[in-house]
Amino acid sequence: MFRLGFAAILSILAHISTAPAQNRADIPVPDGTDLSRIAASMKVGEWRQVATSNINATLSAQGSSGTVFGFTDNIKWDPSSRRLFYVGGDHGDKTWFVVYDERTNSWRRVSERKWGHGYDHNALDPVGGAFFYLPVNSPVVERYDIQTAIWSSLPSLKNQVEYINCCVGIEYFPELRGLVYVARENKGTVLLWEQRSNLWRRLGDGFPIGKYHNFAEYNPVHRMMLFGGGNPPHSKTIHRIDRTGEITRLGDAPVPLGIQQSIVTVDPVSGEFLVFTNRSEFYAYDVTADRWRRIETSIPMWSYYKNPIHGVVATPISNYGVNLFVTCKKPRSCFVYLYRHSEPKKSAN
Repeated sequence: MFRLGFAAILSILAHISTAPAQNRADIPVPDGTDLSRIAASMKVGEWRQVATSNINATLSAQGSSGTVFGFTDNIKWDPSSRRLFYVGGDHGDKTWFVVYDERTNSWRRVSERKWGHGYDHNALDPVGGAFFYLPVNSPVVERYDIQTAIWSSLPSLKNQVEYINCCVGIEYFPELRGLVYVARENKGTVLLWEQRSNLWRRLGDGFPIGKYHNFAEYNPVHRMMLFGGGNPPHSKTIHRIDRTGEITRLGDAPVPLGIQQSIVTVDPVSGEFLVFTNRSEFYAYDVTADRWRRIETSIPMWSYYKNPIHGVVATPISNYGVNLFVTCKKPRSCFVYLYRHSEPKKSAN
């Protein structure tokens, strides 16, 4: 029978003990974290602040607006590792890859990345454990493996599109097992990077969207994706992609959508899209009925910039049935808020 020597065992134990814990997606999160505790105590319609460590040092910038959240709309939550991931930068400053970890309730800068605002250029595969970022004016999407902490590149889009747009929408679609890329080309083009083949394929063309500043948002409840918006004249035009890849135009939104015009996220319980506008308005959108309704309530997450959604990012937190917002209200004045839109579903047990 094969036996390990004492020195070999010590070597293995030393390797395990020195492996960076932040790169392990399988480490369980302890019960009673600040995030879970506050979320569990929230009522429908309630907003609550979550105090986190190192937030201002991580999210501050030396550029024109003083925050890495200039010209963007979302941050990405990984339900397995319980972390937030974001890449973006301010005008005149570096672009940073930043992470929040629920285990430590703290923020950190991981590395510099290729230049660019965040726009809607962040995406995450919750099953495969990968985070995606598209640098501005780049034909190559970068992929970060959460378990190994290694970056790699997807095939170039250079030969797939007529031109490389600065500010598009990307989003991962689990049922299509790939990354969706939405850009203005021939009115509007939708491409899908299929993970299995590692190739891009075209889902369709001719869908009216804005020239740039587009968005794409996956809905895990209804298993579909909403995309469109952008600069006028199609800032209110939206479309849906279903789980088969079919694309349908929906009724126009009542407000302009897209980067610097709105924050679009989705309630992980009801599946309603939640839209916050640059006019300090809050709408809920039922995509199954194609129906909008305005919600009148006090909202603490608006920033102090002239545009109240500048410096604001959002994401659904599926683990706790709430939505999370990070707001840098002004330079070095950043906060985390939770919002509960719907009553949590009760367990069948």
